This record gives sequence, C-alpha cells and structure tokens, in this order.
Amino acid sequence: MDVLHDRGHPVHVLTDLRHNVRPVPVSAEAVMAYLDEHDLQHVLVLAHSKGGLIGKYAMTRLDPHGRIDRMVAVSTPFAGSKYAVLAPVRHLRVFRAADPVLAGLARELDANSRITSVYGVYDTLIPGGCELAGAENVRLELGGHFRILADRRTAVAVLRAADGD
Repeated sequence: MDVLHDRGHPVHVLTDLRHNVRPVPVSAEAVMAYLDEHDLQHVLVLAHSKGGLIGKYAMTRLDPHGRIDRMVAVSTPFAGSKYAVLAPVRHLRVFRAADPVLAGLARELDANSRITSVYGVYDTLIPGGCELAGAENVRLELGGHFRILADRRTAVAVLRAADGD
C-alpha cells in the first residue's frame, strides 16, 4: 500500500472489512458499495489471502459497470487449502476447495487475465500454492503466508501491475 501511495496512486483502505471474518459475498458487497459511494473507476484491488477471493467475487459477480480494472492478489488460496477441513471456525472453512463460493469462483475464468497472483515458493497456510490459471503468476523465492507482505519483491510486483508494466 505504501509503495502505491509513494508512487502517486490514490489509495483507499476499506476499514469496514476489519478482521475479514464475514462471508466472501458479504465482504465483496461492502467493497462494491465503497466503490459506488466514492464513484471510483479503473480500480486496482490490492488484496491479501481471503481478500483476493473477495476481490475476484466482486470483479465477477458484482461489478456490472466495470469499476474494477484489475487486481493484485498476494497469497490468495484460489484453489483452497487442504488445511481448511481442520479449521475450528466457520470463516476459515470457506477455504475448502469444495466450498460453494470457492468452487464457483474457480469456474469464473474470464477475470483471471486481469489478476496478478503473487505468492511464495511455500505457504504455510496454502500448501497447494496460489497459482491461478490465466492470471499473471509471480512466484517469489520466499516462504510464509504473511512474510511475503514485507518483502520488497512483492512491492515490485504490485507496482508493476499498478503501472501496467
């Protein structure tokens, strides 16, 4: 976020999402309500983990006016996580590949060309990886689900997508 701001891109933070425990469709509706309220156009969504699922849901199901131009999703479990079946709380079980929302998003292929998926060689929460067919996939030589957020290579990938390089 800081590198986008420092490069002169306007940045909006959706504090309404907070700890991101609501269902993906509900959070995606909040995203679209914000974009509509502020009449934002040509939006680049920058998301981490579940935020990438929320962004893709908004892009594919809730954006008839094409406000969202593209998305950079960092460590997003597009194909789910095998650990989700062990999750003790409902908001983590949505990461099951068989979850109806996740399975539905997997069938939504058209938006993938507008997504950059950035992920590490190993993610402790998403052992199957975050590669997304048809997207620009940026695999970084580092591990961890959160550590990637502080890595300069992630910032470079985000800037490249934002600048259209």
